[in-house]
This record gives sequence, C-alpha cells and structure tokens, in this order.
Amino acid sequence: VLHPQDRSFDWKSVAGTVNRYDGSCHFAPWPGNRTLIRFETVMDPGLPFLPGWFMRFIQGIALPMVIEGPKKYFQGWVAPASTRRP
Repeated sequence: VLHPQDRSFDWKSVAGTVNRYDGSCHFAPWPGNRTLIRFETVMDPGLPFLPGWFMRFIQGIALPMVIEGPKKYFQGWVAPASTRRP
C-alpha cells in the first residue's frame, strides 16, 4: 500500500510458505540532497524448531541484499523535472 503523503509504503503477504511477512519503508529528506530510508520487516517462517540465533544469522545475510536492490535501482533513477526540488 502506497502512502505518498507520508513518503512511505507498506506490505503484507497474503500467500506463501511463511506464516507472516510484512513490513514498511519510510523515506525522509536528509542533508546533502540525500534521502534517509527506514526499512522495517516482521517475518514468522512458521518453523518453531529454528533457534533464534539461526534466524538472526539468516536475517543478517538477507536484509543487506533487500536493501541493496532498491539502492541500486534508485541510484540510476532520475526524478521527472516536475517533481525535482531546486
């Protein structure tokens, strides 16, 4: 769900192999003509026998890849002239 007025979007899985996967992404102006992005996610794989340390390990591998994808995409993107700030 997009929330342009709040510079954010959120999502919630509706099907798949995990019990729960949802999150949000918020964008805020940052000095130097940059953008601060806050990314939050909650995941329940539905496998109660997985130890917490293993889940943290997997998240430590997966989350940087989740962040790098949009970063690479937006680094090559140029806003339309009508939306650029001076």
